[in-house]
Amino acid sequence: MGRKKATLTEEEIRKIEETNRKIAIEAARNKASRLGKPSYSFNVGDKVRYGGWESTVVTAVFDDGAFYEVESISNRGEKGEHTSRNIVTWLSLRRLEYGDTSFTSNEDIRLSYNNSSVESLLSKHTLFGVDFNPDYQRELVWEDKYRELLLDSLFMGADIGRFVFRVKNDDEMSLDGPYYEIVDGKQRMMALLDFYADRYPYKGAFYSDLSAKDRRTFKNASVSIAEARNLSKKDTLRLFIMLNRGGRPVSEEVVRRAEKMLEDIQSVNVAGIVSDSIVDGPGLRTVIFVQGCTHHCEGCQNPETWEFGCGKNMSVETLYDMVKDAPLCKGVTFSGGEPFCQAGALIPLAKMLKKDGYELASYSGFTFEQLMKGTAEQKGLLSCLDILVDGPFIQSEKSLDLRFRGSKNQRILDVQKSLAEGKAVLCSDERWNG
Repeated sequence: MGRKKATLTEEEIRKIEETNRKIAIEAARNKASRLGKPSYSFNVGDKVRYGGWESTVVTAVFDDGAFYEVESISNRGEKGEHTSRNIVTWLSLRRLEYGDTSFTSNEDIRLSYNNSSVESLLSKHTLFGVDFNPDYQRELVWEDKYRELLLDSLFMGADIGRFVFRVKNDDEMSLDGPYYEIVDGKQRMMALLDFYADRYPYKGAFYSDLSAKDRRTFKNASVSIAEARNLSKKDTLRLFIMLNRGGRPVSEEVVRRAEKMLEDIQSVNVAGIVSDSIVDGPGLRTVIFVQGCTHHCEGCQNPETWEFGCGKNMSVETLYDMVKDAPLCKGVTFSGGEPFCQAGALIPLAKMLKKDGYELASYSGFTFEQLMKGTAEQKGLLSCLDILVDGPFIQSEKSLDLRFRGSKNQRILDVQKSLAEGKAVLCSDERWNG
């Protein structure tokens, strides 16, 4: 027969609680001594923010605000309201109100690093291929002393930094082309590859001259690797700038060049703008003629728009404001030039205009079927449109009787229905065909 459980008196419970409180106070005092002088303080009765508790109030102040006793209440959980008293350091508490800063950016680009080894790192190139020369990267500039310092760190077991790769999109890959593009860590990875391939010695010894132990140390050295997928050229440049503006930059010249490339991507190279057109779609429309075209159709009425880069770079915000400055226009048409050669830059503008209720149309020398097999940016712009007039202008099929088209091969398509059905669907709107 088991012993009957002893029942504590109120006095015994009080003494136990008092002893536990004294222990908690000394523990908090010890923790607070490591935090230095408090840079903010609270008074008894102040409501504060403490962990995930819904409501916390200061009930006691110790050692001039080095630590506090707080009472916290939570209504979460099945048991209803729950109360807890805790002794915590000043750094565990924050004022109840949040500030109004907005420093967080690039929320759509988040990297997840995985611990790996140098051997696994090098296999990305030896097995799958790495593009070491994207146009925003600098040339290989490391001198021997920097390569030696890198290997010093490796053989001593020190951190040799993180490596970031972009997995190339399907439309960029070829049968024998590289699978990855290096975004961060080019100089270090090239130094490791060259040493592994016996292209230079470390302290007089090539990799092939290393002992078995040193070879294991080299191959098993720990590195952190992140892979970014489904990034456009614009997002890749943003990532490169983000990584190199965070305290370990490459040269200012390289970062500025990448920023200029990003600025060019975020702007549209424009040949001209007409704010009251009646020939590029029904009603009054704003027409944005982009600069640059790959089709060079015989008999083209705008051959001056063929050459790339010789128009005026205009930001999306400027173009949006120009459209809004024409209040009678309820539709916008992209023409050119070839709008889908600047699809990435036009997407944010198209989304802004679509949100405001504008009917969006575009001319293109590409067919709908070609665009469906095109780049991610081209498919992205297509998804924003209401109307697509597709196909190249063919001089032998030219007809002046066609409405909003130049030659009989061109089609006026209902883009949203075409996307839904997975095939080209002619527009049935009489405004476009009447």
